[in-house]
Amino acid sequence: MRIAYIAAGAGDMYCGACARDATLARGLLARGHELQLIPLYTPIKLELDDLPAAPIYFGGINVYLQQASALFRWIPAAADRFLDRPAFLRWVSKYALEVEAKKLGPMTVSMLAGSHGRQKKEVDRLLTYLENHFRPQIINLTNSLISGIAPEIKRRLHIPVVCTYQGEECFVNDLPEPHRTEAYRLIHENMQCVDRVICPSESLASAVAAFLGVPSEKLRVIRTAVAPVEEGGTVNPATVEPFTIGYLSVIRPAKALDLLIEALRILVREQHRTVRLLIAGRIMNPRYWQELQQKINHESLTDHVTFLGEIDGPGKVQFMHCCSVFCVPSRFIEPRGVAVLEAMAAGLPTILPATGVYPELLALGGERGGGGVLVPNENAQAIAQAVTNLMDNPQTLITLSQQARNLITHHCSPSDMVDRTLSEYQHLLRTRSKIT
Repeated sequence: MRIAYIAAGAGDMYCGACARDATLARGLLARGHELQLIPLYTPIKLELDDLPAAPIYFGGINVYLQQASALFRWIPAAADRFLDRPAFLRWVSKYALEVEAKKLGPMTVSMLAGSHGRQKKEVDRLLTYLENHFRPQIINLTNSLISGIAPEIKRRLHIPVVCTYQGEECFVNDLPEPHRTEAYRLIHENMQCVDRVICPSESLASAVAAFLGVPSEKLRVIRTAVAPVEEGGTVNPATVEPFTIGYLSVIRPAKALDLLIEALRILVREQHRTVRLLIAGRIMNPRYWQELQQKINHESLTDHVTFLGEIDGPGKVQFMHCCSVFCVPSRFIEPRGVAVLEAMAAGLPTILPATGVYPELLALGGERGGGGVLVPNENAQAIAQAVTNLMDNPQTLITLSQQARNLITHHCSPSDMVDRTLSEYQHLLRTRSKIT
């Protein structure tokens, strides 16, 4: 089977969607299928440079310029290739900050309009490549925000199209009017050309179907998986001194690092606990990070906080071994929680908000336990209390560690994600062959 996996790149940054897509792609290749990763906007940063990738399409600089000026919608191909150079886009993306939906309304609508938008030239370039070079049998779009190309895929290639939901609803809901309403309309229209939607959670399925405007029978739940931790082995959280709370994610208000810092203040200043907060991730909102630093200094917590910045694969393994417990207390509804899954695979107990995919995730453990503790959303006091309970019960830490590893092994394995995805691909191809 020839599979084109069209994925929005995150430039010089590791992201959960990219990690999930890479795990799936490696699994499909290992089964003997021909797959090509086609990055949009920027290169896709992976922990292993082992996936066959096409040139970049819809280069981020090009897309922006074509949105801003009609002149760039007609420049020659040589100029496009210059602007789409991977090294150039990586360099630019190093300076990228948090993407604010309120500033991207017109471009989002234009991209969703596909061949009727200002990036029509880019749509044609991508489809020409697919027609004349790779010629896939099935195409998987990494999220609905790039669904503007789905109608043209159907018109020119006549092959099944799959779209994976990755939590883009939050971005669309933050768009200002009238762009939000128009984005919803275009997504619903584009989804008529999508044959299957992959959703990462049973609990989110009905909401995802409503957001995309698709009937429930078009949607399949396939849980996000992570590769097992190998280098350095699994964590023994009870041996880490001092007790360390780990945070690994981008640094922006939606991920709620401020709640962890407030929980740390409660633990250190009110309860007089010896505890440390270990932070890793890219700063996407400098003003927010400055506010956090001011609070850390004001509350005299500097000696209790260590910031590592963005870390790579080996750095992530080392990070996990320095933690007693893992927590990313997100404010928004997490559809995947890849960093949490990676922590659990390493054997780290988790403290998680009782929203999004997390209650369903921990419930998978059944009577054996899910390897984590749920706390009310946006509640620093509850986080601090959960940490206190674990600090006072080292055996509970060990038990949760074992439960976390077992849950990932039995319910979130890459082989299961690949099997289920492949089954959907094959079903769509069989159905198409009967129709044609």
